[in-house]
This record gives sequence, C-alpha cells and structure tokens, in this order.
Amino acid sequence: MMLNPDQQFPTQRRLPTFDEVATHTKGYVPHYLPGQNPSLRGFSDGTRFPYEATRGGKETMHPEYRSQVGDVRTRPLPRAATP
Repeated sequence: MMLNPDQQFPTQRRLPTFDEVATHTKGYVPHYLPGQNPSLRGFSDGTRFPYEATRGGKETMHPEYRSQVGDVRTRPLPRAATP
C-alpha cells in the first residue's frame, strides 16, 4: 500500500434503475423465485463449463474439485466490442 494524498473518489455512485410499471404495487422489487432464473445457465452454456461447478460455492472453488469433474474442454467467452 502507498499513501496517495491526491487520490480522488467519484462523488456520485451510479445505481441500477428500474422502470416503474403501473400494474405493480408501490415498492415492488423485480425478482425471480428460486429455480426460475433463466440467466443462471448463461455462463456455463457459453463456456461449456459444468453448471454444477459454477453454482457449487465453497465446495467447488478449490483445485481439488477438478479431480471430481474430470477432463473439461471449455471455450473462452466472446469479447465485448470496443468503441
């Protein structure tokens, strides 16, 4: 770590916004019920990485888990277009 007396932090934080929909009650928070989120498999489908390994938490984060999965051939995610 190093002291930086000229360091500046942004004054405004950009928070995600949601559209207000007339059919929803005040205070409604967009959400998915457990097991109904269609986006959970996006990363594993895009990289061919086992879905269980992406959702396993602390049991799947250590290198020893690789021996349980076996040989996995993955592919890189597509790069975002640069302006």
